[in-house]
Amino acid sequence: MKVTLFDRTTIDSLQWLTEPNSEKLKGFLDPLVKNGVKGYIDNVDADVYALQVESITLPVVVVNDNYTNSYVCSLYGHYISQALETDLITNKFLKKISRGFSKGLGKVSRKAKINSVVFVNNWLSATDTYPANLNKGHVAAILSTLTNRFPRHAIVFRSLNQQINGSLIHDIESLGCHLIASRKVYINDTKKDLAFRKRDTKRDIKLMGESPFSIVDGSEVAPADHERLLELYRKLYISHHTTLNPQFNLAFFQMMLKSGFMGFKIVKQYDKIEGMAAYYEQDGVLVTPLIGLDKTHPQQGEIYQILCLSILLEAKKRNLVWHQSSGASVYKKNRGAEGHLESMAVYSDHLPIERRLFWRGFKRFINTFAVPFMEKY
Repeated sequence: MKVTLFDRTTIDSLQWLTEPNSEKLKGFLDPLVKNGVKGYIDNVDADVYALQVESITLPVVVVNDNYTNSYVCSLYGHYISQALETDLITNKFLKKISRGFSKGLGKVSRKAKINSVVFVNNWLSATDTYPANLNKGHVAAILSTLTNRFPRHAIVFRSLNQQINGSLIHDIESLGCHLIASRKVYINDTKKDLAFRKRDTKRDIKLMGESPFSIVDGSEVAPADHERLLELYRKLYISHHTTLNPQFNLAFFQMMLKSGFMGFKIVKQYDKIEGMAAYYEQDGVLVTPLIGLDKTHPQQGEIYQILCLSILLEAKKRNLVWHQSSGASVYKKNRGAEGHLESMAVYSDHLPIERRLFWRGFKRFINTFAVPFMEKY
């Protein structure tokens, strides 16, 4: 099975074949490959490629042991830096133990070059979705190609959960990948209608009908509004949460809106944008990688509820599964979302023995000791 890797010098020769939404995918991936990701995300230093196997085209992100990157392309950032930053653990004794383990694991991880990684299908946001037709033959061919091209890098597939990716997980594990737990995510299958039987969802619908806010889509966003979208994203994800989140810049938002790769839901009040959510769909799964609002706004809770409800209604209209990523667990469960443990798969059989041993030990440590914290927090 032929696998081709396209870089900035060859990307123009990529034929997008018959993929759905191919023009939108091209509009997103071409600029990242040609211009470099640093021009769109301030805290990501990596090389982006387009990988094609049969009719499937995926982004590939290659990182060379960089420890300042956003967690979306840094396993050290995901497992170590976020654990050291978290304020979710309020018990002082447990927090002290957690920080101690994280610091120790961080030292070992750096020596083992945890961040020398090739990410397959990394869309540079918290959650990736996979083509439904990606199968074992494809994965085997991808692993063969990438281990030959990058013999000093581990190969990683992020954002895998049994609810959506059960068959793919089975295939990936059968090819020798280590499945390592990464976080708890929340998924709402709108075909079940559970969300709309929930009291909180009914309350949100009533709120939307009575609210002074209006909802519009991305087609009504003018170029002059792009900076406002960026401002709201940064206020929520960077200022309120963590600088480890991807620090998208204005060029990224302009590229997103131009390509049409993501749809947008915009909350307005008196013609001023007060909230935004970006979403995209792949093979029956809808993902919302970007949300923006000002947490100091006196009605920030209402804005968030309206944004989430608008995405839920969009998913319902299309009969999709809504992958809500992690965080705000009580809020999401009260509106019908089900929690699932997410994992990433790491292939390391081609690496030197000491690094292979590290990945085996890392898998055992995370799956034994970190999972209870992921389930609870």
